[in-house]
Amino acid sequence: MAYTEKVTLECFPLWKRIENKGLLSQVSMELTERCNNNCVHCYINLAADDKEANKKEITFQEIRNIVDKAARMGCLSWHLTGGEPLLREDFSDIYLYLKRKGMRVSLFTNATLINSEIAHLFRKYPP
Repeated sequence: MAYTEKVTLECFPLWKRIENKGLLSQVSMELTERCNNNCVHCYINLAADDKEANKKEITFQEIRNIVDKAARMGCLSWHLTGGEPLLREDFSDIYLYLKRKGMRVSLFTNATLINSEIAHLFRKYPP
């Protein structure tokens, strides 16, 4: 059972107060609750192949909408986390969208899923 639910930014009263006022500097986004490790110290430990957790994840289009809104508010920095964010099949799309929007991107990963494609992406567009 996941400990989070998908909600829109409009659900938060604070969002209404700060939208379009340029008060947002950084966003930290949990892309998934799935992970390919099972670390003793970590509370995010849904299996990498958990199909239910995968279905509940925010979509790329929803992420784009949030990025666009945050950019209008002056946000320049994103921290991507999980679980293991590299488990997302659309991770490269998400990362590139942020970079093309001019965002500085940091990433919390166990790095076990970095392959040549991801290494090339990070070489071309460093986090």
